[in-house]
Amino acid sequence: MTEQPGGRPEQAPDTPTNSTAQGTTTNAHGSTTNAESSTRSAQSGTRNDATTSTTTNASEAPPRSRRTRPRIGSTGYGWRRIRDALATAVVLVAATVAVILAVHVVFVVFEANGANGIVKTINSWAGTLAWNFKDIFTPADPKAAAFVNYGLAAAIYLIAGRVLAAMIRRAG
Repeated sequence: MTEQPGGRPEQAPDTPTNSTAQGTTTNAHGSTTNAESSTRSAQSGTRNDATTSTTTNASEAPPRSRRTRPRIGSTGYGWRRIRDALATAVVLVAATVAVILAVHVVFVVFEANGANGIVKTINSWAGTLAWNFKDIFTPADPKAAAFVNYGLAAAIYLIAGRVLAAMIRRAG
């Protein structure tokens, strides 16, 4: 040890110093350790410095398992995947139908060219998919009628698709 100005001895950087009378020590890296854990690690032959854990606590939880999903061969895994895929397919079909109905509404409201092949195809599909919703409300304006009736059909498809998907996911 060398002496610093003021009469205090300077300690080597790796030498632990006692900070309180309760047995805690502080090493050069600023880590505070319990004297008991230092004694235990010294007895077991491990080092207690910056390269290892600075606090040893007997009440620590064991490390969590890395596997969060069941194994492929375990019971229920295959059914769960099929069930989730089926529910996702139902939601996608319902959303696709709703998009077709919404595009039809846009074509009607903005008076798209009825002779165009795309417009004819979308209007034909929308007429088939809207089945009994086409004439629920009969306002005088055909644009308003298309907006209300086909919009209602699209909303019903979306809601029914979500409900059916939830029922499929909860099954089994």
